[in-house]
Amino acid sequence: MTARHHAPEPVVVQMLEVREQAGERAVCIMRGLDGVFSVGTVFTAVAPEIRVAGNLAVGTPEPVALRVDGLWFYERPLVQADPGLTVKVVLVGRGAGRLTDYVRLFTGGTAD
Repeated sequence: MTARHHAPEPVVVQMLEVREQAGERAVCIMRGLDGVFSVGTVFTAVAPEIRVAGNLAVGTPEPVALRVDGLWFYERPLVQADPGLTVKVVLVGRGAGRLTDYVRLFTGGTAD
């Protein structure tokens, strides 16, 4: 019997607030929209949320390399965050200095 390897489940999160930024590190409040993420998850794309004819849409994604370095819920460390949960996150890596409130982060590099 051969073991099957599945690609990781895509993750989409919404940045609600960037609380601190310094170099390649950011402390943020994020809400999971799709997929489960944990310490070590790497987000590979960021896209702005925009309004189009009164509806919320996602703009053109740009590449980043942001790793989740810490994850808390009401100041308690978490192993993982499920969709719908709002958490405090430390992100480190390329693109941390460009983060703003109300962007979306994606694993897998696309906004699809």
